[in-house]
Amino acid sequence: EPISEEEEMKALKDDILRPGCSAMQVTVKKSGKVEFDSSVVNHTLTKLITSTLETHPYEHMIIEEYFEPTFYQCVLAHLSPGPAMGRVTPASDESPFRYSVDIQRPGRLGPTAEGAATASINRLFWRAFVKAFASDEIALLWVTKFRRSTEPRLAINQIPGPWEEEKFFKADDGGTIVTATNFTYAMDVTRDLAGFEMVPHTDSGNRWVSTLIYLPRSSDRLDAGTSLVRSGSGHTSRGGSGPTPWKDGAFEVTKNVDYKPNTVLAFAPCDASWHAVKEYHHP
Repeated sequence: EPISEEEEMKALKDDILRPGCSAMQVTVKKSGKVEFDSSVVNHTLTKLITSTLETHPYEHMIIEEYFEPTFYQCVLAHLSPGPAMGRVTPASDESPFRYSVDIQRPGRLGPTAEGAATASINRLFWRAFVKAFASDEIALLWVTKFRRSTEPRLAINQIPGPWEEEKFFKADDGGTIVTATNFTYAMDVTRDLAGFEMVPHTDSGNRWVSTLIYLPRSSDRLDAGTSLVRSGSGHTSRGGSGPTPWKDGAFEVTKNVDYKPNTVLAFAPCDASWHAVKEYHHP
């Protein structure tokens, strides 16, 4: 017997509004489009705007309760099931303990249909997620937050920053506001299993800001976070480094960022933004 439109809509709403999700925060339109209440997005914007930079061993930010706490439970409900994220294959032969699915790339909103099916995630929810939290507005805020690092890079290419409003924001012939350059988001959902580790690296020099959003369900794996490290020998990276063995740079840990629920670690990659993940053995 064919399924009616009403039954299809109910099934869609049931899948979107999973246990932990609030109908006051997440809505499903008749078109099937998913939207988040403005209060959810404003919570994150406020957190980003009001948080301050830490400077040692390089500029970084740690933001707790990055998402509104009730909404955070909804995000957890929409994570890919199972240790291997549905039917996702390991990220690479070098990282057999890491599984990842991209949910945002420049020019594309949300995960691909194939990627969503492989990872067993709801594509409509994650499209709404990246529209809300990987927006141009948020990208500009991150770049502005790390102005001390991003401004010199823009200056090299003679590009004004968003803090130079009259130069950065201009109206085209049709009256549409355009920017001097586009800052776009690439976003992945990644799961690291017991045995994963990553030796010191600085991230690609093509990135303006790196943001790591921690999504654990509890605080029982704090040691699975990121270590901020410095090179005792003054080893630096040019244009972004690949993994560098600990002994090659005489690296030492200066700070461990705990793997706490609903927490963000952010930094602007530079020639000394060394960070690592030490091997952990949780089940």
